[in-house]
Amino acid sequence: MGTPYDLYSFGDLATLDLSRYKLVFLPNLFVVDAKRRELLRKKVCTGGKTVLWGYSPGIIADGKYDPGQVEKLTGIPWEAKELTTRQMDGWRSVYSPQPNVPAGVLRTLARDAGVHLYCEAEEPLYANQRLIALHTITGGPRTVVLPKPCRRVVELFSGRVVGERVSRFTDTLAPPCTVLYELQQ
Repeated sequence: MGTPYDLYSFGDLATLDLSRYKLVFLPNLFVVDAKRRELLRKKVCTGGKTVLWGYSPGIIADGKYDPGQVEKLTGIPWEAKELTTRQMDGWRSVYSPQPNVPAGVLRTLARDAGVHLYCEAEEPLYANQRLIALHTITGGPRTVVLPKPCRRVVELFSGRVVGERVSRFTDTLAPPCTVLYELQQ
């Protein structure tokens, strides 16, 4: 989707600091009991975050199958036929009635949530404060937008300098390839 992401288990939630996250995707949260609801309320559904719920979140609540629980959890009826958004108290709820969310939809949600997008290509991307990795099968020009200006960008496998004093750069990639850019401050 053009931005890095982290994967966690629901079991990790109690100990995670989610303050830096603007978008949280919960793809398979079918079973929600009172303890999980409270944890979601305190840690996830707060702080201006956008929460993307995958198909039928909380449909099994406190040991019972109940489609009405989806709306209680998300603010959006289980019967919704398309991606639906609702502004909640201090956060935004987005419900996907389809089990798979396309990369383009994820990118739009990330952009709307204020997440920095490095690249518009629907390809694997990894980024941290020092490195950006891209992989492509098709090749071609790729424009990378940096979160802050950089003194120099070097593609480490080839040693090529691809930008100096830049906030963005474009590199033409051969198919297939993986590149690793070092951001030199």
